[in-house]
Amino acid sequence: MLNECRFIGNLTKDVELRHTTEGTPVANLDLALNYFAGNEKKTEYIQITVWKKRAEDCAKFLTKGRQVYVEAKVVVRKRNFDGKNIPVPEFHADNVLFLGPANSNSGNDAPQDPFGNQSPHEQVFGQSGGVNPFSNPFGGSANGGNNQNPFQR
Repeated sequence: MLNECRFIGNLTKDVELRHTTEGTPVANLDLALNYFAGNEKKTEYIQITVWKKRAEDCAKFLTKGRQVYVEAKVVVRKRNFDGKNIPVPEFHADNVLFLGPANSNSGNDAPQDPFGNQSPHEQVFGQSGGVNPFSNPFGGSANGGNNQNPFQR
């Protein structure tokens, strides 16, 4: 069976880290999900629960407005509303990727990686020893030394 949801959205508020009574870190990501229905722009609001080290990283690096990609599982809990047990779906994050620029005054608009790695954009196109994706991996020019368009006759 498959139980997986994927979301890209913007945080509607800063992430607050809490701890369970056992000391496990937990945080909620409140996301705004924008989409179009015909020509009309719509927004849905959801909350995603993040656990352990992932929750600590989210609280440390994410702020209101930041765009994130989340892979989550649906967990249905029973909640008591007016004496009735109502099933309420929750989303529990398996993976969270930080997208877009960090909301900081660093002046660097590249996506921030909590582990200090270069962003994929810097790895490929940056000036710090990145690889040109259009170069011939076997050396020389891609068209046998002829600088003309290889598709022209």
